[in-house]
Order: sequence, then C-alpha cells, then structure tokens
Amino acid sequence: MAQDSAGPPVVNKWFDRASPTYRCVIDPTHEISSMFGWVNVPSAAWIDENGKIVRSNEGVYPAETTVGFGLGKVRLGDDSFAEATRDWIERGADSEHVWSSRELAERLKPVDDDRLLAEATFKLALHFEAVGDSERALKHFAAAQDLAPDNWNYQRQGWTHKGTAYAT
Repeated sequence: MAQDSAGPPVVNKWFDRASPTYRCVIDPTHEISSMFGWVNVPSAAWIDENGKIVRSNEGVYPAETTVGFGLGKVRLGDDSFAEATRDWIERGADSEHVWSSRELAERLKPVDDDRLLAEATFKLALHFEAVGDSERALKHFAAAQDLAPDNWNYQRQGWTHKGTAYAT
C-alpha cells in the first residue's frame, strides 16, 4: 500500500520498481493509517481468515534496508519480521508471533483529544491540497504535525506538499 495525496502519478514508480506479484493499494486520503492508528511507514497488520487483527501497528521492514536521508544513509530493519510473517503463514493462530487481544490493545496508540484533532486537521490539509489551496494546506499540515509530532505520516505528507526532496 502506498499513501500519498498525489495518488498514482507519484506512487506508481515505486510499484513499478518493486514488480509486485500481489494487488497493491493506493490510499491518497490516508484512510488505512487512520483506521489502524499507524504513524509511520512501513507499517503492517496481520488479519486472519476470520477478519480478526492478530498483529498491527509496528514499524516493519522485511529485511535490512539502507535509506538515504539528509546528508547520510541510515540502516533500518532486519529479517525478523519476514521470518515471523512466514511462521504465521505456516502456523496460523499457533504462531508464537500472534498477539493476544490484550497484547494488541496494549500496543495500539491510545486515542486522545489531541490525536482526534490532529487527524481532523490533517484531513482538512488534504482537502485544501486537493482543491489547490496551498496556503491553507500548509497551515493545516503544520497544525496536525504540532498536535501529533510522533506521526511521521503527517510530517511526510506535509514535506511532499512543499516539494521537499527527502519526503520521497
């Protein structure tokens, strides 16, 4: 899944480069991260055959990844998430990596007034961006970032709107 308010013209290059063998989703309004409470990418949710979420809301890289950022490069991730995912695929609910309902609830970010206001403010920023009102979009991106400084999805989309090179 890719999240960017510019939609396919911006994200298709990433899908083309990855050559996926599965269905890809473009989420220009960030509905999926809103629904799951995700604040950064990559994130993942494991949903079993009954539609039950059995693991969610963790920053994940399927393997060690090197990312260029600012003046240098940063190494992120390892093989542990991919290994855990394979174990879950093979063993299902018996996998040691499946979280109990209690463990899942403990790991989800609590929803408070600031997070709700940040979400609404971010959605307004996306709206203003979509209708071409850049001044209002920037104001609302900044306000959402101030209300939820740990939400890198808000930061990244604001940077993208400004045309900041390190946003992509």
